[in-house]
Amino acid sequence: MPKSLLVEKSKYFKKYFEILCRGEWKEATSRVIKLRDIDAKAFKSYVYWIYRNELAIDTDYDVQVTDCDEDAVDHIYTLVKLWLLGDRFADCKLRNAVMDAITKVTKEFDFENESEAFPAPMTFRIWSSLTKGRALRRLVLDHYIERVDPGEIEQDLEEFHPDFVKSLAMSSLQCGSWEGQNTDMCHMHAYYEHDDEDTEGKESKDAASKTDSVK
Repeated sequence: MPKSLLVEKSKYFKKYFEILCRGEWKEATSRVIKLRDIDAKAFKSYVYWIYRNELAIDTDYDVQVTDCDEDAVDHIYTLVKLWLLGDRFADCKLRNAVMDAITKVTKEFDFENESEAFPAPMTFRIWSSLTKGRALRRLVLDHYIERVDPGEIEQDLEEFHPDFVKSLAMSSLQCGSWEGQNTDMCHMHAYYEHDDEDTEGKESKDAASKTDSVK
């Protein structure tokens, strides 16, 4: 992939290449960076985003004509993994574009049980990857508060991430949104994040530690 495109889209790669340019790592001469623990499908979608500036995932799915909950859940889960990848790569524009796609599916698709949109295993992936108050956590929590009947999750409560259950419980006690809310945005952009200034340091530290290896 062209280095210029990666640097333009991602603050993660911008910092990564700044370190490589010092010539301290073997990747500086091989020009191959290996990324570990990356979902292959999500990364292919990220490559498409890099080149086309649009979501590949969203173009082959029509919530108006699909009546299968399993397909809708799979679509949302793929988008969630792409959002998390965008977070890892510090690509704010990608995350916001993915958020639009997730919101579209959850609002337009008529699930038999609304908890199926973000099932218990998905809460573990999201809450384990993100800190309190992040947009994706707020979206999932609000979805459960506004659309999910408590009876849908009562029997399977132990399968949800404990911090998600805590946030849901505190919110139900009218303690406000336990995950916080973005009051700077209008409602349609309530789950947007401005930029990656807060995550840039984290990502550059991740790169410097060489726990990741970009191919």
